[in-house]
Amino acid sequence: MAEQVSGRAHQVTSLILCVIGFAGALASWRMGLWNSGSPDAGLLPFVASLLLTGLAGSAIFLSPPETVSVDFNAWRRLTGYAVAMLLFCIGPLLVGCLTGFAAALFIAMSVSENLSLRTALLWSMCMSVGSVLIFRLLLGVPLPDPFIDRLLGL
Repeated sequence: MAEQVSGRAHQVTSLILCVIGFAGALASWRMGLWNSGSPDAGLLPFVASLLLTGLAGSAIFLSPPETVSVDFNAWRRLTGYAVAMLLFCIGPLLVGCLTGFAAALFIAMSVSENLSLRTALLWSMCMSVGSVLIFRLLLGVPLPDPFIDRLLGL
């Protein structure tokens, strides 16, 4: 059975996401955006935070429907994206960028977007490897040192 949620919830949610994006931009600014002719550690999160701020900020001004039906699939998608965002934030710090990004993307694609497990795994691995190759090797961006490596003395 679907619940009815007020259209105002869309604006409140958009405002919350806009504030989160703005806070992320401020935090990544402190990490540094550019250093000695090459990108620094804060560039990727800064760009992603600006994108979130812009998209969520523009959604605030869209006229929402009076009510919208929220069913199990909507809750599943929302939960999947929330878990993926959490993994995207803490995964690289705990287990490294490649594993953290792949896990976050896999959850987003398999749970939230309902792709097959094989397709979600393939896309998440390709996008993660591509991201790490571009940022670490091509652009020379220092990626986070994972906790597990420090714990194991690597």
